[in-house]
Amino acid sequence: MLLALSISEKGRVSRLDFGERLLNIDDRYCKPGTGCGKFKAGGSPDFVAEGGFGNGAAMRISPVGIVTPPSLAAQLIADVVAVSTLTHNTPPAISGTVFVAAAVSAAMEGYSRQDVIEYALNTIRAYESGIEFPGLRMSETCEYALQVGLEAYVESLTSGSEWGFIAIESVPAVFAAVASGGSLADTLLRCVNLGGDADSIASMAGAILGTLYPGQWPEAWTRYVCERNGLDLEPIARSLAALRADRAQY
Repeated sequence: MLLALSISEKGRVSRLDFGERLLNIDDRYCKPGTGCGKFKAGGSPDFVAEGGFGNGAAMRISPVGIVTPPSLAAQLIADVVAVSTLTHNTPPAISGTVFVAAAVSAAMEGYSRQDVIEYALNTIRAYESGIEFPGLRMSETCEYALQVGLEAYVESLTSGSEWGFIAIESVPAVFAAVASGGSLADTLLRCVNLGGDADSIASMAGAILGTLYPGQWPEAWTRYVCERNGLDLEPIARSLAALRADRAQY
């Protein structure tokens, strides 16, 4: 919400404005020891994280995808890096964040599910081409998850419940979930029943599938979340959509 509000009110992606808002976020959303907690402890809106392999940046990045059309892939990558490195500054975390933003961007453009996946993979590869990457690249791990399917991919990670809390594990699961071909509601229910960091995986898959298939989104879910949290999402959504229309002209 902070990132969406920042982009909406500034009319662009602003690292400093988002950083200033993040410094003032309630501690219950920004716990000590997490990437966000370390950012707050740093005390600067232009803080640059050291490390950070989690998926927090990927979970919040969908507003960047909403306002950036696929034709501006280089700008999308630059904006992702700008607002991710406050809290997550490792190749796996950033490449996972690029995936979510790129997939939302392509879905906003009306791409098919398969074309969304292809565009997101190509955008990850474009980011990865210019950096040193420890171990398997995110693009390779995502391709494996696509090949074996969601449940088989999750089984390959662990036999326990402590999986998916780092981007290199959770983002490929999102990839496989989006590619699975199920309806929006059915796919998200599969995600939340996977175990591990299921809420994070569902949030990322929901951002992408909700953009692909807005008509499938259960209105009762939106109403419940908005009422429980005192949210009015429509003005922000309209503002982001208007920014997207402006950017699409370039």
